[in-house]
Amino acid sequence: MVARDMKKAEAAKAKTALSVKDDSVSNRLVAADYSILETCVSESDLIFVAVFEEINIKKDIAQMVSKAMKSDAIACSSLSITTLAEQYPKHRNE
Repeated sequence: MVARDMKKAEAAKAKTALSVKDDSVSNRLVAADYSILETCVSESDLIFVAVFEEINIKKDIAQMVSKAMKSDAIACSSLSITTLAEQYPKHRNE
């Protein structure tokens, strides 16, 4: 759970852990701030990008995630499919 600061990350981790029914998932959640975003993304197989409704921030984060993620990782986002494809160009199968 990566957020702007550790307080937000810890809150997101706690909220997510409550919604996960399997301890093997909730026990693996880690809280972190943006300072280690690239490391977290590069080590993940599944990435959920959830950013407030500010499109420029969403795009910035999506670009950071795209650059850091493994080629076989899956990224999920609330961006429109067109905007999503623009932010993750190296991960498209054409």
